[in-house]
Amino acid sequence: MGERLLQSEDFDFENEVRLLGMLRTRFEESYIQQCDIMLRDVGLSQRIDRAILSTPAFNDAHAHGPAFHTIIMSHAYWPAVREESFKLPPSMASIADTYAAEYRRVKSARRLDWLAALGRVTVELELSDRTILEEVTTWQAAVIHAFDGPSPQTRSVELLTRQLEMSEALVHNACTFWVGKLVLRESAEGNEYAVIESLATSTSRAGAEAAQATVVAAAAAAAAAQAESEAVGAGALKSTADLLAENAKVYASFVTGMLTNNGAMPTKRILMMLKMVVPGGFPFEEAELVEFMQDLTREEKVERAGALWKAVKK
Repeated sequence: MGERLLQSEDFDFENEVRLLGMLRTRFEESYIQQCDIMLRDVGLSQRIDRAILSTPAFNDAHAHGPAFHTIIMSHAYWPAVREESFKLPPSMASIADTYAAEYRRVKSARRLDWLAALGRVTVELELSDRTILEEVTTWQAAVIHAFDGPSPQTRSVELLTRQLEMSEALVHNACTFWVGKLVLRESAEGNEYAVIESLATSTSRAGAEAAQATVVAAAAAAAAAQAESEAVGAGALKSTADLLAENAKVYASFVTGMLTNNGAMPTKRILMMLKMVVPGGFPFEEAELVEFMQDLTREEKVERAGALWKAVKK
Protein backbone atom coordinates (compact mmCIF):
# COMPACT_ATOMS: atom_id res chain seq x y z
CA MET A 1 0.00 0.00 0.00
CA GLY A 2 2.80 2.41 0.89
CA GLU A 3 4.58 1.78 -2.41
CA ARG A 4 1.36 2.37 -4.39
CA LEU A 5 0.64 5.64 -2.60
CA LEU A 6 4.15 7.03 -3.03
CA GLN A 7 4.31 6.15 -6.74
CA SER A 8 0.93 7.70 -7.60
CA GLU A 9 1.10 10.44 -10.24
CA ASP A 10 -2.49 11.73 -10.19
CA PHE A 11 -3.31 11.53 -6.45
CA ASP A 12 -6.49 9.61 -7.28
CA PHE A 13 -6.65 6.90 -4.62
CA GLU A 14 -10.07 5.44 -5.39
CA ASN A 15 -8.57 2.01 -6.15
CA GLU A 16 -6.57 2.05 -2.91
CA VAL A 17 -9.69 2.91 -0.87
CA ARG A 18 -11.55 0.03 -2.52
CA LEU A 19 -8.63 -2.33 -1.92
CA LEU A 20 -8.52 -1.34 1.74
CA GLY A 21 -12.23 -2.16 2.04
CA MET A 22 -11.56 -5.69 0.76
CA LEU A 23 -8.59 -6.13 3.09
CA ARG A 24 -10.79 -5.29 6.07
CA THR A 25 -12.68 -8.54 5.53
CA ARG A 26 -9.48 -10.58 5.81
CA PHE A 27 -7.16 -8.87 8.29
CA GLU A 28 -7.31 -7.61 11.85
CA GLU A 29 -8.09 -3.94 12.38
CA SER A 30 -4.58 -3.33 13.81
CA TYR A 31 -3.12 -3.96 10.34
CA ILE A 32 -5.76 -1.90 8.55
CA GLN A 33 -5.29 1.08 10.88
CA GLN A 34 -1.77 1.66 9.55
CA CYS A 35 -3.07 1.74 5.95
CA ASP A 36 -5.87 4.11 7.03
CA ILE A 37 -3.30 6.55 8.39
CA MET A 38 -1.20 6.35 5.22
CA LEU A 39 -4.28 7.15 3.12
CA ARG A 40 -5.15 10.01 5.47
CA ASP A 41 -1.61 11.35 5.13
CA VAL A 42 -1.75 11.58 1.33
CA GLY A 43 -5.17 13.26 1.47
CA LEU A 44 -3.99 15.74 4.10
CA SER A 45 -0.81 16.34 2.09
CA GLN A 46 -2.89 17.62 -0.83
CA ARG A 47 -4.66 20.15 1.37
CA ILE A 48 -1.43 21.31 3.04
CA ASP A 49 0.25 21.48 -0.37
CA ARG A 50 -2.45 23.75 -1.78
CA ALA A 51 -2.31 25.98 1.30
CA ILE A 52 1.49 26.42 1.17
CA LEU A 53 1.70 26.95 -2.59
CA SER A 54 -0.89 29.74 -2.34
CA THR A 55 0.90 31.72 0.40
CA PRO A 56 2.34 35.12 -0.62
CA ALA A 57 5.81 34.15 0.67
CA PHE A 58 6.01 31.09 -1.56
CA ASN A 59 4.50 32.81 -4.59
CA ASP A 60 6.77 35.83 -4.29
CA ALA A 61 9.86 33.64 -4.17
CA HIS A 62 8.94 30.97 -6.72
CA ALA A 63 6.06 32.26 -8.87
CA HIS A 64 8.04 31.51 -12.03
CA GLY A 65 9.80 28.40 -10.77
CA PRO A 66 9.00 24.77 -11.56
CA ALA A 67 5.89 23.09 -10.14
CA PHE A 68 6.63 21.56 -6.74
CA HIS A 69 4.47 19.16 -4.71
CA THR A 70 4.98 16.97 -1.66
CA ILE A 71 3.63 13.95 0.15
CA ILE A 72 3.99 14.41 3.92
CA MET A 73 4.25 11.16 5.87
CA SER A 74 3.55 10.39 9.53
CA HIS A 75 6.89 8.75 10.26
CA ALA A 76 5.67 6.26 12.86
CA TYR A 77 2.94 4.75 10.66
CA TRP A 78 4.69 4.17 7.32
CA PRO A 79 6.97 1.24 6.53
CA ALA A 80 10.69 1.98 6.64
CA VAL A 81 11.67 4.15 3.65
CA ARG A 82 14.93 4.55 1.80
CA GLU A 83 16.80 7.55 3.13
CA GLU A 84 19.77 8.04 0.79
CA SER A 85 20.80 11.67 1.14
CA PHE A 86 22.55 13.98 -1.32
CA LYS A 87 22.68 17.64 -2.36
CA LEU A 88 19.76 18.86 -4.43
CA PRO A 89 20.41 21.28 -7.31
CA PRO A 90 20.32 24.88 -6.01
CA SER A 91 16.98 25.70 -7.66
CA MET A 92 15.31 22.66 -6.12
CA ALA A 93 16.94 23.22 -2.73
CA SER A 94 15.73 26.84 -2.68
CA ILE A 95 12.12 25.79 -3.32
CA ALA A 96 12.35 23.05 -0.68
CA ASP A 97 13.72 25.52 1.90
CA THR A 98 10.90 28.01 1.27
CA TYR A 99 8.33 25.21 1.39
CA ALA A 100 9.72 23.92 4.70
CA ALA A 101 9.67 27.43 6.22
CA GLU A 102 6.03 27.91 5.21
CA TYR A 103 5.17 24.48 6.58
CA ARG A 104 6.62 25.45 9.98
CA ARG A 105 4.43 28.55 9.93
CA VAL A 106 1.25 26.78 8.79
CA LYS A 107 1.68 23.77 11.09
CA SER A 108 2.75 25.53 14.31
CA ALA A 109 6.52 25.05 14.16
CA ARG A 110 6.49 21.42 13.02
CA ARG A 111 9.53 20.48 10.95
CA LEU A 112 9.91 18.63 7.64
CA ASP A 113 12.70 16.12 7.11
CA TRP A 114 13.14 15.73 3.34
CA LEU A 115 13.50 12.23 1.86
CA ALA A 116 15.21 13.39 -1.31
CA ALA A 117 15.73 9.98 -2.88
CA LEU A 118 11.98 9.27 -3.01
CA GLY A 119 11.17 12.21 -5.27
CA ARG A 120 10.39 12.29 -8.98
CA VAL A 121 11.47 15.11 -11.29
CA THR A 122 10.41 16.05 -14.82
CA VAL A 123 13.61 17.16 -16.54
CA GLU A 124 13.86 19.05 -19.82
CA LEU A 125 17.35 19.12 -21.35
CA GLU A 126 18.13 21.55 -24.16
CA LEU A 127 21.07 20.36 -26.24
CA SER A 128 22.36 21.89 -29.46
CA ASP A 129 20.38 19.64 -31.82
CA ARG A 130 17.57 18.23 -29.65
CA THR A 131 15.41 18.61 -26.55
CA ILE A 132 14.94 15.68 -24.17
CA LEU A 133 12.03 15.40 -21.73
CA GLU A 134 12.16 12.67 -19.09
CA GLU A 135 10.58 11.87 -15.72
CA VAL A 136 13.43 10.61 -13.54
CA THR A 137 14.41 9.97 -9.94
CA THR A 138 15.67 12.90 -7.92
CA TRP A 139 19.24 11.57 -7.90
CA GLN A 140 19.22 11.15 -11.69
CA ALA A 141 18.11 14.78 -11.99
CA ALA A 142 20.78 15.97 -9.53
CA VAL A 143 23.55 14.16 -11.40
CA ILE A 144 22.65 15.50 -14.86
CA HIS A 145 22.27 18.98 -13.39
CA ALA A 146 25.89 18.74 -12.20
CA PHE A 147 26.97 18.62 -15.88
CA ASP A 148 25.42 22.03 -16.57
CA GLY A 149 28.04 24.60 -17.48
CA PRO A 150 30.47 25.67 -20.19
CA SER A 151 32.13 23.05 -22.39
CA PRO A 152 33.84 20.69 -21.99
CA GLN A 153 31.07 19.21 -19.84
CA THR A 154 33.00 16.25 -18.43
CA ARG A 155 32.71 14.91 -14.91
CA SER A 156 34.30 11.96 -13.11
CA VAL A 157 32.39 9.62 -10.82
CA GLU A 158 34.71 10.63 -7.98
CA LEU A 159 33.97 14.34 -8.55
CA LEU A 160 30.20 13.78 -8.72
CA THR A 161 30.25 11.65 -5.57
CA ARG A 162 32.11 14.37 -3.67
CA GLN A 163 30.27 17.35 -5.17
CA LEU A 164 26.77 15.93 -4.60
CA GLU A 165 27.62 14.06 -1.36
CA MET A 166 25.95 11.07 -3.01
CA SER A 167 26.77 7.38 -2.82
CA GLU A 168 28.84 5.99 -5.67
CA ALA A 169 26.10 3.46 -6.46
CA LEU A 170 23.55 6.22 -7.11
CA VAL A 171 26.03 8.23 -9.21
CA HIS A 172 26.76 5.18 -11.36
CA ASN A 173 23.04 4.48 -11.72
CA ALA A 174 22.30 8.03 -12.86
CA CYS A 175 25.21 8.20 -15.32
CA THR A 176 24.30 4.84 -16.83
CA PHE A 177 20.71 6.00 -17.22
CA TRP A 178 21.77 9.14 -19.11
CA VAL A 179 24.16 7.13 -21.30
CA GLY A 180 21.14 5.05 -22.29
CA LYS A 181 19.29 8.25 -23.23
CA LEU A 182 22.23 9.39 -25.45
CA VAL A 183 22.82 12.39 -23.19
CA LEU A 184 26.17 11.24 -21.73
CA ARG A 185 29.09 9.33 -23.20
CA GLU A 186 31.30 7.10 -21.04
CA SER A 187 35.07 7.40 -21.33
CA ALA A 188 37.19 4.42 -22.39
CA GLU A 189 38.45 4.12 -18.79
CA GLY A 190 34.87 3.98 -17.52
CA ASN A 191 35.21 6.51 -14.71
CA GLU A 192 34.39 9.73 -16.59
CA TYR A 193 31.31 10.92 -18.48
CA ALA A 194 30.86 13.74 -21.01
CA VAL A 195 27.76 15.43 -22.42
CA ILE A 196 26.84 14.54 -26.01
CA GLU A 197 25.90 18.03 -27.10
CA SER A 198 25.22 17.06 -30.73
CA LEU A 199 24.39 13.74 -32.38
CA ALA A 200 26.52 13.96 -35.50
CA THR A 201 24.88 12.51 -38.63
CA SER A 202 26.55 11.11 -41.73
CA THR A 203 25.29 9.75 -45.03
CA SER A 204 28.33 7.52 -45.47
CA ARG A 205 28.24 3.79 -44.86
CA ALA A 206 30.71 4.20 -42.00
CA GLY A 207 28.52 6.89 -40.51
CA ALA A 208 25.43 4.67 -40.72
CA GLU A 209 27.27 1.78 -39.11
CA ALA A 210 28.50 4.07 -36.35
CA ALA A 211 24.95 5.33 -35.77
CA GLN A 212 23.65 1.76 -35.59
CA ALA A 213 26.37 0.88 -33.08
CA THR A 214 25.38 3.91 -31.03
CA VAL A 215 21.73 2.77 -30.92
CA VAL A 216 22.73 -0.75 -29.86
CA ALA A 217 25.04 0.62 -27.18
CA ALA A 218 22.29 2.93 -25.95
CA ALA A 219 19.82 0.05 -25.68
CA ALA A 220 22.36 -1.97 -23.71
CA ALA A 221 23.06 1.00 -21.45
CA ALA A 222 19.34 1.57 -20.84
CA ALA A 223 18.92 -2.08 -19.85
CA ALA A 224 21.93 -1.79 -17.55
CA ALA A 225 20.48 1.34 -15.97
CA GLN A 226 17.23 -0.48 -15.24
CA ALA A 227 19.08 -3.40 -13.66
CA GLU A 228 21.25 -1.05 -11.62
CA SER A 229 18.18 0.90 -10.45
CA GLU A 230 16.82 -2.31 -9.00
CA ALA A 231 20.21 -3.15 -7.49
CA VAL A 232 20.54 0.15 -5.65
CA GLY A 233 16.94 -0.03 -4.44
CA ALA A 234 14.93 2.31 -6.62
CA GLY A 235 11.77 1.38 -4.73
CA ALA A 236 10.56 3.82 -2.13
CA LEU A 237 10.20 1.33 0.72
CA LYS A 238 12.72 -1.01 2.27
CA SER A 239 12.05 -4.71 1.93
CA THR A 240 11.97 -7.16 4.82
CA ALA A 241 15.33 -8.47 3.64
CA ASP A 242 16.78 -4.94 3.69
CA LEU A 243 15.62 -4.33 7.27
CA LEU A 244 16.92 -7.69 8.49
CA ALA A 245 20.28 -7.16 6.81
CA GLU A 246 20.66 -3.64 8.27
CA ASN A 247 19.98 -4.81 11.83
CA ALA A 248 21.27 -8.39 11.66
CA LYS A 249 24.10 -7.88 14.16
CA VAL A 250 21.81 -6.22 16.70
CA TYR A 251 19.14 -8.92 16.42
CA ALA A 252 21.75 -11.70 16.58
CA SER A 253 23.17 -10.19 19.77
CA PHE A 254 19.73 -10.12 21.43
CA VAL A 255 18.89 -13.69 20.33
CA THR A 256 22.16 -15.28 21.44
CA GLY A 257 22.06 -13.34 24.71
CA MET A 258 18.52 -14.54 25.49
CA LEU A 259 19.30 -18.15 24.65
CA THR A 260 22.52 -18.08 26.68
CA ASN A 261 20.85 -16.57 29.76
CA ASN A 262 17.46 -18.31 29.62
CA GLY A 263 18.21 -21.61 27.91
CA ALA A 264 16.49 -23.14 24.89
CA MET A 265 13.29 -21.46 23.65
CA PRO A 266 10.61 -22.05 21.00
CA THR A 267 10.26 -19.60 18.10
CA LYS A 268 7.10 -17.97 19.47
CA ARG A 269 8.73 -17.12 22.79
CA ILE A 270 11.84 -15.70 21.09
CA LEU A 271 9.57 -13.56 18.91
CA MET A 272 7.59 -12.29 21.90
CA MET A 273 10.75 -11.35 23.80
CA LEU A 274 12.32 -9.61 20.79
CA LYS A 275 9.21 -7.47 20.36
CA MET A 276 9.54 -6.49 24.03
CA VAL A 277 13.27 -5.84 24.37
CA VAL A 278 14.54 -4.59 20.98
CA PRO A 279 14.64 -0.76 20.93
CA GLY A 280 12.02 0.44 18.46
CA GLY A 281 10.42 -3.01 18.38
CA PHE A 282 11.00 -6.09 16.23
CA PRO A 283 8.93 -5.48 13.04
CA PHE A 284 8.80 -9.07 11.80
CA GLU A 285 6.55 -12.08 12.15
CA GLU A 286 7.29 -15.72 12.93
CA ALA A 287 8.14 -16.77 9.36
CA GLU A 288 10.81 -14.07 9.01
CA LEU A 289 12.23 -14.95 12.43
CA VAL A 290 12.56 -18.63 11.46
CA GLU A 291 14.54 -17.64 8.35
CA PHE A 292 16.75 -15.41 10.49
CA MET A 293 17.32 -18.20 13.00
CA GLN A 294 18.28 -20.53 10.15
CA ASP A 295 20.88 -17.96 9.05
CA LEU A 296 22.26 -17.93 12.60
CA THR A 297 22.39 -21.73 12.50
CA ARG A 298 24.52 -21.62 9.36
CA GLU A 299 26.79 -19.13 11.12
CA GLU A 300 27.00 -21.62 14.03
CA LYS A 301 25.64 -19.10 16.53
CA VAL A 302 22.52 -21.13 17.41
CA GLU A 303 21.30 -24.65 16.81
CA ARG A 304 17.90 -26.30 16.65
CA ALA A 305 16.79 -29.07 18.99
CA GLY A 306 13.33 -30.19 17.89
CA ALA A 307 10.95 -27.26 18.41
CA LEU A 308 13.52 -25.32 20.44
CA TRP A 309 16.46 -23.10 19.61
CA LYS A 310 19.55 -22.92 21.79
CA ALA A 311 22.84 -21.02 21.77
CA VAL A 312 25.92 -22.80 20.49
CA LYS A 313 28.47 -23.22 23.25
CA LYS A 314 32.00 -22.28 22.30
